[in-house]
Amino acid sequence: MAFSQQRSFSLSLDVCDNYLSWDAAPDNILVNRLLIIAAHVLQFCYDNQSQSTHHRYEELVALHRRWVEARPLSFLPVYSAAPNRENGEIFPRKWFMDDCHILAEQSVGLINILLTAYDPSVARVGPGQRRAMESIDAKLKSTVLDICGIAISNRQEPTALLTASIAIAICGDRFSDSVEQQALMDIVVNTIRDNNYWPSTALGAKLEKSWNWVL
Repeated sequence: MAFSQQRSFSLSLDVCDNYLSWDAAPDNILVNRLLIIAAHVLQFCYDNQSQSTHHRYEELVALHRRWVEARPLSFLPVYSAAPNRENGEIFPRKWFMDDCHILAEQSVGLINILLTAYDPSVARVGPGQRRAMESIDAKLKSTVLDICGIAISNRQEPTALLTASIAIAICGDRFSDSVEQQALMDIVVNTIRDNNYWPSTALGAKLEKSWNWVL
C-alpha cells in the first residue's frame, strides 16, 4: 500500500534491526529480510522527515545489492526467456519453483524502481538532464515489464498480478508504445476482475487518461 500510494508509514523499523542479518536461513526468512530492506527504501523515498541524503541512498543501494548477490541459487528461475517481439510477445518469461521466490523477484524489481527514480545523483538540470531522464525511463519500463512477466508466467501465485498492477500504477504513464500499453491494461483489467478490493477501476481510467486513449 505504501508503494502504490507513494507514501511512507508510521511503523518504526528499529524493531527489525536484529532480524536484518546475513546469517544462513531458510528461503522464506531471506525473503522477509528483503522486505525489510524494501521498507527502508520506502521510508527513504517517501518520508519527508527522514534524512534523505546521498550517503543514506548509497547505503541502501549497497544493502540491496548485497542481498541480491548473496541469495541462494534456489531463488533463480528454473526457466527464463526474453520476449519474442516478432510473435507479439511483450513480457519475458520466468518460472519459479516456490511462491516466496516469486515474491522475492518482484520485490527486487519494486526496490529497483524506487532506487532508480529517487537516485540523488541524477542530473535534474543542465545538458545531461534529458539523457539521464531517458535512461531512467528505459530502466523503469524494463523493470515493470519484468515484474509483469513474472506474474504472467506464474499464474499459480495470483498475488503476483497485484504486485504487477502496483508497478503499472506507478510507472504506467511512461509507456508510449500502444502494444505495450494494451498488454499492461489487460493485466490491470484481469486483476480487477479477479480481485474485488484492488486495484480499483480508477487505475484503468488513470492509465487511459495518461495514454490519451479515445474513450
